[in-house]
Amino acid sequence: MLKFLGFLFIVGITFAIGYQMGREGPDVILKKAKELSTEVMARATALERTTSLRTNLVNAKDRLVQAKSDLLDKNYGKAVSGLQETAQTLAEAKVSADEEIRPKLESLSKKVSGLAAEAQAIKPGVTGRLNEVIKEIDGLLNR
Repeated sequence: MLKFLGFLFIVGITFAIGYQMGREGPDVILKKAKELSTEVMARATALERTTSLRTNLVNAKDRLVQAKSDLLDKNYGKAVSGLQETAQTLAEAKVSADEEIRPKLESLSKKVSGLAAEAQAIKPGVTGRLNEVIKEIDGLLNR
């Protein structure tokens, strides 16, 4: 039954394309097909970039939360390496971001690098600034 319905669907599509080609001519159909394929490719590329950006932001937030947990557990070495990985992830996210978001990601990456240096020097107040960075990433994710 499913094969028969599939066959009917393909025959219907073929009939519709043949009918349109008979009415408008093959040049118009080819032009519409090219426009449609261009539009589909543009949307697919935009979707891929958006998905890549969101994935990188979620990974960065995850690493920041883990680094915060490591700082609270006084595991400074793991926290510093997590913050450095977060800075790299934010740099990767900048590649797939729009022009309006890139400066924000650049400043976040610099803040996280600074936090890594402060965590390595075991300065107080790192967790508070880490919370601010997490809130900024949440703001970017909620856009």
